[in-house]
Amino acid sequence: MNSDGWICNTVEEIKPLGLQLLRKYVQRPVWTVGPLLPSAKGSKHRAGKESGIALEACMEWLDLKDESFVVYVSFGSQNTISASQMMALAEGLEKSGRSFVWVIRPPVGFDIDGEFREEWSPKGFEERMRDTKKGLLVQKWGPQLEILSHKST
Repeated sequence: MNSDGWICNTVEEIKPLGLQLLRKYVQRPVWTVGPLLPSAKGSKHRAGKESGIALEACMEWLDLKDESFVVYVSFGSQNTISASQMMALAEGLEKSGRSFVWVIRPPVGFDIDGEFREEWSPKGFEERMRDTKKGLLVQKWGPQLEILSHKST
C-alpha cells in the first residue's frame, strides 16, 4: 500500500469494474500490462504447483471433443465458491449437455489447498463425469494455458 502504483497482468477491457474498484481502494495508479502469458513449454512449473492431471491425459481427453465445445471452469489460484454454489454449478454443468473441464477446489471456509470431498458435489457426480467422459474434474491445479489453447475449448 506504500507503493507508487500497481501493475496488473490483465487488460482494461476484460476487468473494467474490478480495476475501477481496485483504483478506488488503493488510491494509487493501476496500470494494466497484459495479458502476459508464459511459454507453454514446461507448464507444470509455471505456477510452482504440480498439476492435478497429467498433461498428456488432459490433452487426450480434449482431443476427443468437438471444436469449441468444451467449457473451462476455474476460479483461479486464490478464489473459490461456496459449497452451495459449487453444488449448483455441478448440477448446471451436468444438465447443460456440454463437455467441461473443471479445476475443482474446496469451497469457501475450507483449506483451498486441501483435498476435495465428494459431499461438495451431487451424489455420484464424479463417477458419472468419469464414466460418461462428459466432464473432466481436475483437482487443485490444471494445465490452464494448454487447456485454453486447445481447439475444443
